[in-house]
Amino acid sequence: MRFYAEEMQFASFHTGETQIEIFSRHQISEVIGEKNLPADVESQSKFLLSFEVDQVDEFYASLKSKEALFLNEPHDRKAWNARVVHLRDPDGNVIELYKHPL
Repeated sequence: MRFYAEEMQFASFHTGETQIEIFSRHQISEVIGEKNLPADVESQSKFLLSFEVDQVDEFYASLKSKEALFLNEPHDRKAWNARVVHLRDPDGNVIELYKHPL
């Protein structure tokens, strides 16, 4: 199954247990708060790895206590019907933890 929403700059592909979602670089930078960085800035994130979890706030608290570097706090993205939070792994890659539905 495929889903594409041009206005959201988003595509989603589902094949059984596997789900791949593709966002534009602009969309990722807006979601994690990098939207004011020029596109050629080396520190702007090039991809986002996303994991569905049972409880976003509990994962946030657990990882925060282990000094994970969060880009934001858990928040609701009503347009996505999801609760999300974003952090960086030790190599600087962006990870999203989310839960559907709100």
